[in-house]
This record gives sequence, C-alpha cells and structure tokens, in this order.
Amino acid sequence: MELVDKKPDIRNLAIHLCFQTGVRVGELAALKWEDIDWENGTLHIQRIETRAFSQDTNNTKKKSYITIKERTKTESSNRYIDLTDLTLETLRQIKELNPDGEYLFEEKHRRINAHSFRKRLYDLCAQANIERKSPHCVRRYEASKMLSMPKFPEGDISFLLDIPAI
Repeated sequence: MELVDKKPDIRNLAIHLCFQTGVRVGELAALKWEDIDWENGTLHIQRIETRAFSQDTNNTKKKSYITIKERTKTESSNRYIDLTDLTLETLRQIKELNPDGEYLFEEKHRRINAHSFRKRLYDLCAQANIERKSPHCVRRYEASKMLSMPKFPEGDISFLLDIPAI
C-alpha cells in the first residue's frame, strides 16, 4: 500500500477503497456519489459494471461492450457496507479529485472501467516486485483480515462481501 500512498491519484485511491471495503471491481467502477451516506457512514452497493458481447450482422465477429447494470451480480450483492473513518477519508480524497463527476471514479468526465483498476493493481504488484494479485485476491484477503477481528462474526463477513459463509 506504500506505492499507492506515494501517488494518491484516483486509480490508486480506487485500489485503497477496494482493500478497505472488499468490493468487486465491477461494483467499484459503478459507484456513484449518491451511493454514499456520509451522515450514517455507509456505502450502498446496488449496481455493477459488466462486459457483454454482441455479434455482427453476419454472426462472424463478437464485439464486446461495457455497460452498467442497475442491479448487482446477485440479489444478496445489493448491500450496505459500514465505512470506517479511514475509508471515509479515502472517499473525501476521491471527492477532491473528482468533485463534479456522477461516478466516484472518472477522469476527464469519463467513467473509469473495472479493467483499468485491474491493470493498476497488476502494475502495483509489478512495481512492488510481488506476485501478481487479482482483485478477487483482494476480496479474499479482506475476508481473512475481517475474520481475525473479534467484532466480525462469520455471517457478517459473508454478507458484507457477498460471499458464501466461510
């Protein structure tokens, strides 16, 4: 995380948020400012970025496109995450970098897609000279970290990260 802290740009802050909340990168890319309840310190996960495929008129070439679904991967994925003071600070830093965007993560008024977050995580792993880690590994890490904390019962972690009970 030192590499992320050295350059707190919007993509690095996205990686921070990923570690702090354990959200999927597709959920991260679809977050809007309206999803944050600053007063109650919660984040509502309610949509996801997906990649879809279409074929040309001759059915010979598949073309992919990225879209935001106004629903989550599963019904239980629609959830609220309690935010720590550190996570709220990360969100404030993101807001400073993107004060007018609809989505949390935008550059030049264009939403940053999930692939960009994956790529940044891979680049950070390479810079740190560590084995390449996927965003899914971040979710598993987050679950393991929470399990070691006495205040997080197993069921709460499963709900928070939208994963089967451990």
